[in-house]
Amino acid sequence: MTEDKTFPVLTEIEQMRWDAACSGIGALGNEAAQGTISEETIEGTFNQLGQLQIDIPKVINSIHIPKHAGQYEAALIAILKRIPDGWGRWISCDPGWYPIIVDLDAALASLCPDYVVLQIKEKYGTLRYYAEPPSYPDPACDIAFEAEHPRPEFHGPDWQAWVDLWDAHCETEEHDAGFAAVYEPWVVMRDALEPQFDELINAAEKKSAITCELCGQPGTIRSRYGWCKTLCTTCAERGGWL
Repeated sequence: MTEDKTFPVLTEIEQMRWDAACSGIGALGNEAAQGTISEETIEGTFNQLGQLQIDIPKVINSIHIPKHAGQYEAALIAILKRIPDGWGRWISCDPGWYPIIVDLDAALASLCPDYVVLQIKEKYGTLRYYAEPPSYPDPACDIAFEAEHPRPEFHGPDWQAWVDLWDAHCETEEHDAGFAAVYEPWVVMRDALEPQFDELINAAEKKSAITCELCGQPGTIRSRYGWCKTLCTTCAERGGWL
């Protein structure tokens, strides 16, 4: 799946800058939820963000190991590696749901070892796990074309000439036949897997609605300042959610 892929790693300073950005945005969101936000706070937060000099593509494509991952760290890292470039490799929920996420990944992988994760987060107090089967493979003729005509730098001096060659290749019968050979079996596979994916993901998301997001004990959805979170009584009391 991703054995040969390398992922960018943030330096200590880059991680500190990103943590500061997350802290500032989180504080701004809390003030907005409580109705205490001001123009000065908004301006100050965005001024701070503008001074942090964050390399956004590097941050997005790095693997952000969840805090308090504990015994689930290796499994969560493997899940994060399923996320394609540009989607953001982090898990936006607290550790009480990590067992649910890891179990769901194992179940989906048993159906499709190379399945793709797009996003994992909390929304309206429950887990959201967006995943799908992998896309269809490149036709053999396309692979051969790019081996003979390496893709140049995007919008560089050779880009348009390469695009013209590619467009001409895509109009050939060889390409049509090669595409059909990979696409049609993929559609059959996708249509068979999607209902099974939906069933497993829905079950995990329903389980999150009765599992404390912080500690993993039985919980219920609670509301505060317009935010929702599934918590047990102890965690709710500790965080002022009652």
